[in-house]
Amino acid sequence: EAWRRHSWLTRRLLKRTRFIANSQYTIERALPFIPEMQIASSQVVHLGLGSPRNPEQPLHTVRIAVMIGRMDIGERYKGHHEVIRAWPEVLKAVSNAQLWIVGEGAMRPELESLASELGLTDTVRFYGRVSEAEKEALLNAARCLVLPSRAEGFGLVYVEAMRAGRPCLVGHDAGREVV
Repeated sequence: EAWRRHSWLTRRLLKRTRFIANSQYTIERALPFIPEMQIASSQVVHLGLGSPRNPEQPLHTVRIAVMIGRMDIGERYKGHHEVIRAWPEVLKAVSNAQLWIVGEGAMRPELESLASELGLTDTVRFYGRVSEAEKEALLNAARCLVLPSRAEGFGLVYVEAMRAGRPCLVGHDAGREVV
């Protein structure tokens, strides 16, 4: 992980290394931790997937936003809390909207409690960990991906959603660059 202070040996070796990252955001965020790294010797190589899915696939009649990501304590930056807190406003505009949250982690009980406190148990659904096939099916059923992260280094889920022909609502991190 580039977003932490490295040993003197690693920093010294990095002076002679070309730094390849999956986003410009990652390079810029790594610089304070690896000042020996030069942007001039850095290169962005965006991740990608195969061919796009069939964009003609019909959309689900319910307006579904899907949020995919780990819910570990260190992942608070992904925006789960903010999206759940904003969901009542979404429901005012789109009464049949649903938020499907995919992923697992220590924050899940806290997020489920927040959804319950806000009276959202009928419109916010937690799926937990899913297989790749299940994730693909959820993306295909959804209208959009919502992941307003504040510190995503790349976010492969954005590419997966775009591959399914779904728009992505992102934050001001690498997600904006990727999308």
